[in-house]
Amino acid sequence: MQTKVDTDNLTRLAAFSAFISLFLVLFGPLDIFVHNSDEFSSTPAELVSILLLMAGALFALVFTVLFLSPRVVKNAVFKGLAFLVLGSWVISNFLYGEYGRLDGKELVINTWSSLAFVQTAVLLLLLFLIVKLEIDNVFKLTGVVFLMGLLSSAIGIMSLETKDSQIPAADFPSTLTQFSPSKNVLHIVLDELGSDIFIHVVESDDRLKQALDGFTIFSDALSVYPSTEMSILVLMTGEVYRNNGPKRAFIKKVRKQNKGIKRLESLGYELDAHTRCQLGALRRCTLINSRILNEDLADIEALQLLDIFIFKSVPDYLKPDVYNNEKWLFLAMSNHNSYLKFQSGVAHLLFKKFVEDISVSDSSSPRYKFFHSMVTHAPSDLDADCDIVDEDQASGVTKTEFVKCGLGQFSDLLEKLKELDIYDQTMIVLSSDHGDYWIDDSVDVGKFKSRGIRIGMFTRASAALAIKPFDARGPVAMTQAPVSLRDIPQTILAANGLDQDTSVDTSSATRDVFSVNPNEDREREFLFYVWEHKYWAEEVLPPITTIKINGRRKDPQAWSIPASAVRSTE
Repeated sequence: MQTKVDTDNLTRLAAFSAFISLFLVLFGPLDIFVHNSDEFSSTPAELVSILLLMAGALFALVFTVLFLSPRVVKNAVFKGLAFLVLGSWVISNFLYGEYGRLDGKELVINTWSSLAFVQTAVLLLLLFLIVKLEIDNVFKLTGVVFLMGLLSSAIGIMSLETKDSQIPAADFPSTLTQFSPSKNVLHIVLDELGSDIFIHVVESDDRLKQALDGFTIFSDALSVYPSTEMSILVLMTGEVYRNNGPKRAFIKKVRKQNKGIKRLESLGYELDAHTRCQLGALRRCTLINSRILNEDLADIEALQLLDIFIFKSVPDYLKPDVYNNEKWLFLAMSNHNSYLKFQSGVAHLLFKKFVEDISVSDSSSPRYKFFHSMVTHAPSDLDADCDIVDEDQASGVTKTEFVKCGLGQFSDLLEKLKELDIYDQTMIVLSSDHGDYWIDDSVDVGKFKSRGIRIGMFTRASAALAIKPFDARGPVAMTQAPVSLRDIPQTILAANGLDQDTSVDTSSATRDVFSVNPNEDREREFLFYVWEHKYWAEEVLPPITTIKINGRRKDPQAWSIPASAVRSTE
């Protein structure tokens, strides 16, 4: 009889340990993966196998603790673990708030919001319920939740059955890295590279100055938006979105109308799949490119899933401890954390590999290439040699050093094109998508503020732009021609003999930048808004202030700002 009791007890311990371990390690993370699969590069099989190993380790731990606990304490442990499971399930599924994008950047957490008090009240009520319930009823309650999680996960896995075949190979597609021996257009976008710091670095770096062979720098180039969202659309089509309907519908319309550089196809240009999918959209058309950089990516993403699940499962007042200032909880315990950061861990490695993989195709068909890199985007955690700096050293890395890393890689790209003997056959555009917050000494901040112009408006409007036409050679040139990033598609088309697309929004007509006189007074637009995280999911941008600039960007008198947007201080 005693053996029967012990067997029943062991069975109960094993079943409950399985409930706990599988729920906390498999069901939560897998559910997150199912609903965000495009954000992960690993296959379901890879992630599930790793998560099952973690679940096995947790099972052994929970079973051992329960087995060694005295009977009186054992019931309390049972109920405590049940509270952990049920509490995390309730909060992550029904009481989970909005904190920004769960990609490790800039989460906004209000630890004592009304939601946090509701979460606390629900947890206390649940704790009281579990304490009052008989142990068998606690088992039944957790069992029901377990089965619900199992069913949800099974449905999710079935919906991902084709994902394994969609995972890209651990390499860039050859269509992105193979150039034509006869004619190419290459557009490199260095995210958040401001005009003034770009020029400052060029003037202080002889190697970079020499590398920009045949380039013209446009020192008075203007952004269209203050952030990346919808800027890619402008860079590739010249079309401007003004909150006139859903973003998705606007992008679809622009694609259908064959706008911007897509017109190059009429001349026989090949637009690779990467570029086609980028056309008019910010998101990548392939899964995260970090897969090509680290063979342990599945391990990294499994830890990332666990961190996000724990973040979702705890009350708001504990979330900052899990988030841990972008380090996260489990990731901080591993040596993989830096590989998940766009800036230090991925961007410069991606750029380096892109340069290494460039080759010349046997086909003579002209090619158009578009490569958007985050290597110059804050935070400044790379030094001038692209070495990742420790957290305690990051504050000592200047913006100039950080930008030198990205521009140094761009120099390597130019050298590679020369080595392959396709430099003269390639029109090269280097631009940002918008400016940054770096202020040049030549800017009279006081004059801007006296007119109620926020310096953030000015700096975000200051975009880097440099272009090398086909066959151009010679020392880098500088012009103050009043141009806009919106002019880039028209400049590329003009260099290929195509007339201006008259169907483009004419409220601020696009131009070939090389046709703009440095001394003309050309009115340009900057569509300013204050970015908030919620707009990643919204179908419109934040409220837009349309600013007219008629004259030099650095002249505050040239700025015409609606009275509603004027601020006397930053």
